[in-house]
Amino acid sequence: MGGTKQHTAAGQMAGYLFQPERALYWLAKSSDGSQIGIETEDDIVIKAINNEITGREQDKHSTSDNIPFGDSSKDLWNTLRIWCMAIQSNEVNVEQCQFHLVTNKILPEGITKRLGRAATDIDAKACLEELRRKALILPDYISEIGKQVCQSEDTVLLKLIKNIVVSDSADGAHGSELKDQVRSLLLIPSDVPYDEVYNGLLGWIHSCALNAWRNRKPAWLQRELFTLYYHRLLTKYKIRPFIETAKSLMPVSDGERNHYMNELFVRQLYLLSFEQSDDLLIDAIDDYLCNATERTRFSVAGNLTKEDLELFDEALSERWQLIHSVKKQTFKIKKRTSDDVQTLGELIGLEVLSETLDHNESLAGVATEQSYLTRGSYHHLANQMLVGWHPEYAQLLGGTAKNAK
Repeated sequence: MGGTKQHTAAGQMAGYLFQPERALYWLAKSSDGSQIGIETEDDIVIKAINNEITGREQDKHSTSDNIPFGDSSKDLWNTLRIWCMAIQSNEVNVEQCQFHLVTNKILPEGITKRLGRAATDIDAKACLEELRRKALILPDYISEIGKQVCQSEDTVLLKLIKNIVVSDSADGAHGSELKDQVRSLLLIPSDVPYDEVYNGLLGWIHSCALNAWRNRKPAWLQRELFTLYYHRLLTKYKIRPFIETAKSLMPVSDGERNHYMNELFVRQLYLLSFEQSDDLLIDAIDDYLCNATERTRFSVAGNLTKEDLELFDEALSERWQLIHSVKKQTFKIKKRTSDDVQTLGELIGLEVLSETLDHNESLAGVATEQSYLTRGSYHHLANQMLVGWHPEYAQLLGGTAKNAK
């Protein structure tokens, strides 16, 4: 007995979870300003931006051998009755609304399939006649429902029939095929882990619906909010446009370092009393060379544009400008009373250097992981006299501080 109850509960839960799947499909398909309702007037309801109902859907998910929407099934006839009542009470405009019968099963040939194919007046009349015939032989427990359907005006029934859409497993109404349709509708890039995005969107739907029901409100999902959350997920899961090479994989030889010992960016460090054997000076040369190598690789691979790298350097320059300007002003004030201006300049320069290089700048909107990209770029700018460390670096090196103010 316990096994039977578990099976029933599992089937019911699968049915409940089918609705959020369908809601996700409609959120992906609907236009801006739309709302999707779960368990409101129907299992799923689609409202346009003007609040007009453009779609009503009845979902039947089965984990057993039973086939929903059979010719004599309560789910078919009760759904038709509900829709007729909604049309007659002007809850819905039959001219503007589609009526969906959706199941995860493959429907056999029968009245439901014919209702879904009735696109012309002739087809609709044939279906209406068939409905009236079948209503006369329905089982007792639904015969009254059948009578109520057939008592509706012919014009109402004919318009309803022409706007019925039937979707079953063969149409990709559920499961992996439905997921594929959602992916296509959302234009999700191939480099994004789709399963994570899909499950994240389903989680958002579950959360919104549950929160509404707990607050005794109908579960209406706003497409605008759905889109915002979707883009947040894309940002989270978007694969990086570039992969940085670890510094340990780009060894620099002593010969290469010696070749750069008289470059401007190194001479800027000499102003701060660094010597050629100092680890920080050697690291600076290594960062400079690794950065140059990596930038070349990015350009060749086409992962980043010239504009991406220029914007990267501009951001670095702006950050340095703020730091250097403040420290330079400190230097001006302190040197009035300092007995050792040279040492003071070196100390201020070390502060500028330390604060400036203690940073990893984002590149093309993505946080960088390898420090040599930022530090090496700063040394590249220092080699062009676009940035500097000593408060009077330009005067001391006999050049012009191109960015200094």
